[in-house]
Amino acid sequence: ILGFIYLEKSFCVFSLINMILFSILLGLTQNIGDIIPVNDILLQSVFGGILAGIGSGLVFRTKSSQGGIHIIVVT
Repeated sequence: ILGFIYLEKSFCVFSLINMILFSILLGLTQNIGDIIPVNDILLQSVFGGILAGIGSGLVFRTKSSQGGIHIIVVT
């Protein structure tokens, strides 16, 4: 709500779209470990960090947020 008041309306609309897409895609890919088994926890952490970094970079590049604390980073 504060982002809608103090920031651009397009920022809020894109952020809302990002939050909805993130929730949907997270639900669709939650069982990907069954399809691509990786038994090394360190390797899983590295892959997760890389993918999260790429995703966050793409979101910030479009001048929107993923919701939550990321709104502070954009301002």
